[in-house]
Order: sequence, then structure tokens, then C-alpha cells
Amino acid sequence: INRFYNDLMLYYDKNFEKLNLEKIEMIDVPQQNNFVDCGIFLILFIYYNSLKMKFDFNQSNINYFRNKLILCLFAQSFDLLDENIEILIYFIMIIKK
Repeated sequence: INRFYNDLMLYYDKNFEKLNLEKIEMIDVPQQNNFVDCGIFLILFIYYNSLKMKFDFNQSNINYFRNKLILCLFAQSFDLLDENIEILIYFIMIIKK
């Protein structure tokens, strides 16, 4: 997220007044431990932060959330807390075994 912020700063030539953005320092947030899950982590950070939820996910949950995001896209819903999506994830996990 810091890299994204820094890239925006370079792109807008340090004129953040144009964007009305505010940098927020966050402590104790989940960290990815590879180079492929940054998008999923970013989506989850935005989602959790927008709902003022505690970051209760970590790297071991990413496959679950990846499947959940795919189903949300197919269902044209972005409610990661939707119970119907939970049921579909449950069945997908059973089928994968």
C-alpha cells in the first residue's frame, strides 16, 4: 500500500490536493508472505477498512477469500459477508477434496 501511495505521489507530482487523499498509518495488519497475493490483500484491506472491521484474516485465509471473491463477481455482489456465498464456498471446498 505504501508503494501505491508513493506511486500516486510521483504521478501527481506531489499535489495531493487534487485527489483529496489522506495517508493513514496502520499498525498490526496482516502481511502477505509471497509475491502473488497482493491484490487479494489490498481488496480485503479496503473492504474491511470500509466496514470498520478488525483485520482478522491472514495468509492462510487467502485461498478462501480468493474463491469467495470469484463467487461474488459471478453473483454480481460484493458482499463478502453474504451467507449464500458462504454456502457456495462450503460446497466448493467439499468438491475440491
